[in-house]
Amino acid sequence: MVAQSDAQIHSYIRGKVLVCVLVGVLTALSLWACSVELWLVFGLLAFWLNFVPNVGTVVAVALPLPLVILDPAFSTAGVLLVLLLPLGAHAFAGNVVEPLLFGHILKLHPVAVLLSLLFWYALWGITGMVLAVPMTAVARIRLAHVKHPLPRYLAALLGSAPGEQTLTLSDAPEGEAYGGDAERGEAEADSQLARNALGRKAAANMQAGSRKKAALEELEPALDDTPHGRE
Repeated sequence: MVAQSDAQIHSYIRGKVLVCVLVGVLTALSLWACSVELWLVFGLLAFWLNFVPNVGTVVAVALPLPLVILDPAFSTAGVLLVLLLPLGAHAFAGNVVEPLLFGHILKLHPVAVLLSLLFWYALWGITGMVLAVPMTAVARIRLAHVKHPLPRYLAALLGSAPGEQTLTLSDAPEGEAYGGDAERGEAEADSQLARNALGRKAAANMQAGSRKKAALEELEPALDDTPHGRE
């Protein structure tokens, strides 16, 4: 279980970095093709901002616009290209590349993404916003691999999307109420030991009753020979 979750976490980190590199390269090349100054700087910013979903895309796309809008050398078509080409790079990475790499493993609920951004921004500032979604996704993977209904329920809350069926605590298999197969096996073993102990106790009581009955039968002739017994 731990090895599988660790493998998914490492796969996510590598895949996310590659997606961000792709977005940064595509953004830089598109801006270079449009003859935008500081195209390399905007490409690096697009790389870092791609770690922040939604908000990072808006900021990365909007950053070059003041330069081209205020530059008389750019026509309306040029401004539109500077806007649409980086936006297309982000959309391609978010809607095509990431689902192909990660599937549904790292699908996070929009509310969970927003809350994670707010929490980590309040804790670590801009660095927290950049790392918020990766850390939330890693936490979801870890919770989903814990064989207990409560962590899996929390993972479902973090990862369920609108229209998906949300797991509840009652949906967990009966064996997982004890924490998984190992705990269920221990519970069954304890139950078997208890039954064996009760069986041994019942057998001992039966043997004691048999010995008591035999002793009484041996004492009956002696009691009959006493004067009180003859009367």
